Amino acid sequence: MSVMGIIAAIFVFGVGLAWVFSPLFFTRGELGLIAQRKREQDELLTLYERVVMVIRDLDDDFQTGKLPREEYELERDRWTQRGVEILQALETHHDSPLKKSPAKAERDFDDAIEAAIKQYVTSMKG
Repeated sequence: MSVMGIIAAIFVFGVGLAWVFSPLFFTRGELGLIAQRKREQDELLTLYERVVMVIRDLDDDFQTGKLPREEYELERDRWTQRGVEILQALETHHDSPLKKSPAKAERDFDDAIEAAIKQYVTSMKG
């Protein structure tokens, strides 16, 4: 066997050992915490993308005359503030745990969208 073959065999053996014994170095709790924090960050990013889409829709509705100026400004300010809160949560996400779970934040977000739609529909009827 050549020297390069021996070195390659030792390398492959070392990688195999590292793979087999890696669970001893990382406990499931640490890996679970890392995965949970990544999920929370992804959920916050999704919420932020939804806020941006709602603001774009509001802008489109105002430009086409579907929304009066007062209602448009009120809703846009509300959604802009929500976007700022989500961005702040994203910035502090790595430093401290979230005060509100992303699942709760998403439910609140959905409730706010439904309330805005309901308010819009009632304003169109009346």
